[in-house]
Amino acid sequence: MRRIQYIQHNIPIISGPLAPNLKLVTYLAGSHDQIYGGQNHGGRYITERFGGRTNGDARVKAQLAWALSATLPATHMLFMGTEGHLDGFWDPVVGAGYDHRINWLEIGNDIGSAMQRMVIDINNLRWNHPGLRSPNGQITHVGRQNGVVAFKRYNSEGDVLLMVVNAGDSHWNSNQYGVSLAGDSGSWHEIFNSQAPIYGGVNTVGNPGYTLEGADGHLWLNPPSWAVLVFQKQ
Repeated sequence: MRRIQYIQHNIPIISGPLAPNLKLVTYLAGSHDQIYGGQNHGGRYITERFGGRTNGDARVKAQLAWALSATLPATHMLFMGTEGHLDGFWDPVVGAGYDHRINWLEIGNDIGSAMQRMVIDINNLRWNHPGLRSPNGQITHVGRQNGVVAFKRYNSEGDVLLMVVNAGDSHWNSNQYGVSLAGDSGSWHEIFNSQAPIYGGVNTVGNPGYTLEGADGHLWLNPPSWAVLVFQKQ
């Protein structure tokens, strides 16, 4: 018998004989069951759950969710419309004063297109880096006070990436925050920032195009609030 338990964000923890295959699919940014049905079933797009598409903080939190998904193992699910910061919920049924089909005009407007660019870029990053598609990973840093986590993804051919996830309101300048490299060293080049201005970010600090050197077992950098940063080891 298959048994599924759900933790925060409806990520399944699966046990039983089907567990190895079912773990190949995960989602942080929306599935059919999460978004279909609206108020009657509790379904809502992720941007609205954080405050709505006109709220900058809500948008960057939704962007964090998908960027984080794309850096994790397994195949990821993004519900249609989430890539355009849609609000509300989805329902194929249309009635008098009731229409919750996909709004393609909103997906393509200034707010939606910024999210689309981010989805394209992080998906391409995953495609171009086999280390993100391998089963290998290691958590290197957990900063509970600030909500910052760092982890590596890598393969046996030397594709090594460091993800820094800041799921908090704080942000830093002048390379004041250090994340542990768990014994690693060397040079690390920032290749992605979910809070970059091109994606409509707010508090858009970061290390754009910079190569940072590990020092004393740490990488000292500028994590923006509510962001995913990706560094490639040089």
